[in-house]
Amino acid sequence: MEDQQIFFPSDGVGPFILAPVELAVAERENGAPDFSIEYIRGATPQLPPVPYGVLDFRLKTSHRAEEALLFLRRTYPNATAATLTFASGFLRLLVGDPADEATREFRIPVPLAWNDLGRARSIIRLSQLGVTMLKRTLSEADLLDIRAVAEMEFVGMSPRVPATVQFDPAQLIGKLVTLADEERRIARQTLLSYFRQDPAAIGLTLTSRGDAFTPIEFAEAMTDHVRMRFGAFIPSPEALLTPCMALPSREEIGTGRFEWDLSRSIPVRRALVLSFDPIEQARNITASKGLDAVFRETIVPQFQTGTHRIDIRANIPSPRHGVIAVGVTLRAAPILPMRPQTIVRSAELTPPEDVASIWLPLAARESLNYTYATFAVLDGPTGGRQIEAVERTSQKNQLYLDPEDFPIKFLSIEADPQLLELAEVEGICRWLEGETLKHLTFQLTPACSTVAIGLPRDAKEEALDIEARELNSGRSLHLGPLSTPALWLGLHSFREYGLHQIPVVCQLNDGEALVAVDLQAEGQINSEDRFEVLSLTRTTPRREWSYLASSPFCSGYRYRMHASTNGLPGPWSEIRSPFEALTVNSSGSGL
Repeated sequence: MEDQQIFFPSDGVGPFILAPVELAVAERENGAPDFSIEYIRGATPQLPPVPYGVLDFRLKTSHRAEEALLFLRRTYPNATAATLTFASGFLRLLVGDPADEATREFRIPVPLAWNDLGRARSIIRLSQLGVTMLKRTLSEADLLDIRAVAEMEFVGMSPRVPATVQFDPAQLIGKLVTLADEERRIARQTLLSYFRQDPAAIGLTLTSRGDAFTPIEFAEAMTDHVRMRFGAFIPSPEALLTPCMALPSREEIGTGRFEWDLSRSIPVRRALVLSFDPIEQARNITASKGLDAVFRETIVPQFQTGTHRIDIRANIPSPRHGVIAVGVTLRAAPILPMRPQTIVRSAELTPPEDVASIWLPLAARESLNYTYATFAVLDGPTGGRQIEAVERTSQKNQLYLDPEDFPIKFLSIEADPQLLELAEVEGICRWLEGETLKHLTFQLTPACSTVAIGLPRDAKEEALDIEARELNSGRSLHLGPLSTPALWLGLHSFREYGLHQIPVVCQLNDGEALVAVDLQAEGQINSEDRFEVLSLTRTTPRREWSYLASSPFCSGYRYRMHASTNGLPGPWSEIRSPFEALTVNSSGSGL
């Protein structure tokens, strides 16, 4: 499908996976863009901290699910769709002339921490000059041309190739490094081109298992295996902006003999690059509501010498269900003789901002050095239960936390507005803790279309069951049990929705040459004249009829004989399932 990457489900089971086609700044609950600039300075220019800014915005992916499902259903009648899960990524702002040193800080790639529903938070520290330039850009549209580029790595499965390949790893990496730049960065496309060559010519011993495969399939499999065994995901060079990986040096790889069985499909990581304009939505809101809608200034009060402010920002999903609180605890060990006591400070992170500041009163000449540990308080039948993460060290005034930094994992569910306009959506999440089966129920509504269920890290066998009940009729559809780290619910999630293709077969009696059947989609039964006539003959006793179900709750069809012995149409049948072929005889009875 043009402009839309679609991946087959693993082992042919489950939904097809859609890659995003666009990125944009996410919206807050009030519809405003989730975009802010904070300028932080001391009470006077002579007081710490040195002025700096934080550009903080969330991204979201978008997909052409309707078009993709229509495309898929033409070949796979019961296809459903889901979205890619991103494992990691980087974002950079391309601002003005790459040679302009004044805008270099914008172009430095920063890590992106994705949740499992195509949301990420980008946090970029800026100098005082960078803040000034960005403020002017929001009010003076022609000042800076800013484009954001996100490089995102997702989890997939390598293609199966019926062959084994043997090679010397040091020799292979040595050849690949010659194709990389001075930092050993190599584009995925370069690897694909390399492995499309004759394997023997590049030092590979290939043993085929008989089934045919193409050079492209072999190149894809080899590139995936190289990424997982030797490569590391890194930002691409600014001049290239295409998926890249970093290779080890030849000296880091021992000589020997490797054998890879390419017939085994393994989990692999591939990258996707998308660009977007992060400033346009912010300009729109500043034009209507003023710069204060996205900009705020924080003046740090004067404290005694040695006190440090630690700014904390987390990219974790919300609203959180089954979670009473999440936060972080900082701990500064004693430094004798300057400071004999341990300093412990904690802060809770409140959604949706998930931002906090902690003051550490260290000794006057003491360097900033502390440990931090996140915590979560999970709800339960006997009250709250606190779980803490392993402590880590830091010497920074900023802590940027992602889901992996917390002692719980999040199972995220989101429903599209189109589905919630039609139905009430309820669900239940079940999981095992040790040998105990636990569960949580939840609802999705137009006012709260997303929920993130917090589970202990040692939870296993998580499964979701979803019930969608049509608002007008009470008819319901069920999905599950589903084993997935995230669930994007929409009309596309139900096989009842969308294009249906019904094989229609007629069994003609002796002497009969033609039978005509009226067919009508369930969604059109209130319009008596909206039906299609299908003619079947001895030479064409089988035909296919297709229709679109605009609601998964109204997905069936009915039929009747176009004309009976008295010349009038026969009676309409009961509503039939869209997943069964229709066989009729000339008397009009269905089989």
